[in-house]
Amino acid sequence: MAEGCRVVNWLNASQGTASEQRAIFLRNELATLPQDWAIHNRDWAIHNTRAPWGHPGLRKGWLKDQRQMEQNQRQLDQRHRTLNELLSRYAFRPRVTHRVFRGEWVFGMVPDEKRQWFTMRIGTETTSEADAVMSLLRLASTGDLSKICRCRTCRDRWMFKAKRNYQFCSAECRETFYANAPDYHDRKAKNQREYRQRLKRAKANFIG
Repeated sequence: MAEGCRVVNWLNASQGTASEQRAIFLRNELATLPQDWAIHNRDWAIHNTRAPWGHPGLRKGWLKDQRQMEQNQRQLDQRHRTLNELLSRYAFRPRVTHRVFRGEWVFGMVPDEKRQWFTMRIGTETTSEADAVMSLLRLASTGDLSKICRCRTCRDRWMFKAKRNYQFCSAECRETFYANAPDYHDRKAKNQREYRQRLKRAKANFIG
């Protein structure tokens, strides 16, 4: 939760910067590359089950598909290498901080900062492009990367979808979405009727 909120705050604050664009590209590759690999592996398995060893006349078309499969795999391999090459620009070093009042050491990893990176500060916490990318990597490794998504209404601000029904970055966007739904007024009237009925029953039970 904290990891997701941290990267979302940074993405929203860094909008329009080169830092944001790099982080979004990495986030999208982390999200889509596994899916594209899964599709390729499925197609490869289907393709191999259709090997025309007993049908020489079909072999030419099968070999053409085979070459396409191999080309697709090379492209996926190249995307994988490119992803790691881009990540190599972020260098982290170990650091310990002694908390005097608690009498303890706190260990962490801090990035080598670059001037062109967008950096934000909330309270005592500083988040740079490298920190945001590290958070995206951790979320990808835990299967939570899909929770970093755009608001369903404004399609502009990022949000952390901590629960399945979270779809909006703010109450305003939520109201706007439902207000534009075709059955909004009917549903609102129904909800008000049910609310009044619940109040009436609660009052009757209280008096009784």
